[in-house]
Amino acid sequence: MNEVVVLHLPLAVDAELRAVDALDRLLARHRVESRAAGQARFALVEACLNAIEYGRPTTEEMDVRLAIHQGELRITVRNPGAAFDPAAITREPEQRKDRRGHGLKIIHSFMDRVRYLSDSRGTRVEMTKRVG
Repeated sequence: MNEVVVLHLPLAVDAELRAVDALDRLLARHRVESRAAGQARFALVEACLNAIEYGRPTTEEMDVRLAIHQGELRITVRNPGAAFDPAAITREPEQRKDRRGHGLKIIHSFMDRVRYLSDSRGTRVEMTKRVG
C-alpha cells in the first residue's frame, strides 16, 4: 500500500510535533518496526527544527511530505529560507563553542539517503529510509 501525507506548518516552535504525530500515524498504519520508526522520527524532528530556525520569513510555512512507497519511507521538508550548502559547514559540532550542529549528523546517520536542494522557493531536504 502506498500513502502520502502533506502538511503545511508554521515556522514556529513545536510545529515539529505535528509533523512527528503525522509520521507516527503513518508508520503505525504500515507496521514499521520501532527502531526504524524512531530513527525516522528523530531525523524528521531535526529537519523541521532546522527549517524553523533557518526558514525566513517566519510568516511563511514549511511543507512536510511523508510518503511510503514499496517499503521506502520518503520524507521531504521544505522551508522558504536561503540556499543551504552542507559542504560549506567547516567545523564539526564538537569543535564549535555553541555545541550546536549535530542535526545534520543525526539525519545522515539515521536515514539511508539525504539530499539538499535549493531553488527560488527555498531549501528542501529529502530523506529516504527502507522500512519494509
